[in-house]
Amino acid sequence: MARLKDWLDEALVDPDVLTADGFDNACLGLSCGFGPQRAVYDWDKCVDILMTCDGMTADEAIAYMDFNVTGAYVGEHTPEFILARPQTAAAATDNNDTIVSETEVENERV
Repeated sequence: MARLKDWLDEALVDPDVLTADGFDNACLGLSCGFGPQRAVYDWDKCVDILMTCDGMTADEAIAYMDFNVTGAYVGEHTPEFILARPQTAAAATDNNDTIVSETEVENERV
């Protein structure tokens, strides 16, 4: 996998995009739409990185993320952090992208 900096250099439309130090493996990509382009990260993966690489407990990593990372506004190009919606049986889809009922999911588990 290409290093984040290399990928951003190739993909960037806006050279002012800021990245979050130490979280390259949690970067999902870039935001697109109205407003400035911003780097987008998986919040849960960032917490895992803090726990694995920095030896923090889950509570310490969450507090660090909340105060030092997501709570730090450094301008309009501040990175974004996504809290992914958990996959649930009600939201599961089959190969045709149609909603699969919870009953069908339960039957598959049996």
